[in-house]
Amino acid sequence: MFTDTEKNGQEEISSGENTKLPMFACRIYKRVISVYVQPFVPWHWHREMELLLITSGTMFINCSGLEYEMHEGMSMFINAGSIHSFAASPAGECSSVSLLFYPEFIAGFPGSVFDLKYVRPYNSLQSAPYLVFTPVMQPGNRVYELMKEIENLFEQQETGYELLVLSRTAELWQKVILTARIFNPETVLDKQYDEERIKKMLEFIQENYGSRITAAEIAAAANISESECFRCFKRTLHIAPSEYLIDYRLRQAAFMLASCSDSISEIGYMCGFNSPAYFSKMFRASFHCTPNEYRKGRHSVIPSE
Repeated sequence: MFTDTEKNGQEEISSGENTKLPMFACRIYKRVISVYVQPFVPWHWHREMELLLITSGTMFINCSGLEYEMHEGMSMFINAGSIHSFAASPAGECSSVSLLFYPEFIAGFPGSVFDLKYVRPYNSLQSAPYLVFTPVMQPGNRVYELMKEIENLFEQQETGYELLVLSRTAELWQKVILTARIFNPETVLDKQYDEERIKKMLEFIQENYGSRITAAEIAAAANISESECFRCFKRTLHIAPSEYLIDYRLRQAAFMLASCSDSISEIGYMCGFNSPAYFSKMFRASFHCTPNEYRKGRHSVIPSE
């Protein structure tokens, strides 16, 4: 239903067990949070595994309901399917580089020793939804070195660079699984259960944001009560369902303002706002400009991931 790329100014989620793999199932993505209209990347997940290196400044990463303050040189492994978000430090801009790769990039063909012994046991939230590495000790310093080597390989793209990227990524994965072996899976079982329910509710919102949505309908998407829906959002995303709904509607509206000629009132209605005045008020509070000002030029700073 979704891909793992940026859509409408935010990273898009993937539901995709049926995702068609690219020919080279590995990519590099660089972020400079200061170019975002709002200094954060909203909650999302994807089928790729991600190794993120902070290249400057400080970034706050929320993963599985916990927030980590990540400084330059620190790295984080984010497992496939783990819901997460990024935010810049209020003190200034920050940047990062992410290596994203499908499990099959390391596993090779199904049933191989790499697949059965080294990927399947660790490619799950029970094993490790995330891991943090610091550059001052092993294996974090080697993770840092490998990430920089891979970044350079992608930049130069000399003949055979894909083979070198594969070898470096395999070594990175070895560092991940050695660290994951000491991770206690019992500590993440409850969070994994919350994440699965959150994903169902976020998908419902993303599919129906243009219509009137009640808390009961959001809760029903995950077969839970309204009160448990609120608790689940608070535990995992630290916001209420209504806050996520409004934020998502505003981001869709921002994309439409930048990409179509419909009137501002029509866009507000299409994105679930029944009052043009309320739409304008909420848009200004979120984007620090009016919808008309945004349409005239502010949208140019939306990144494309």
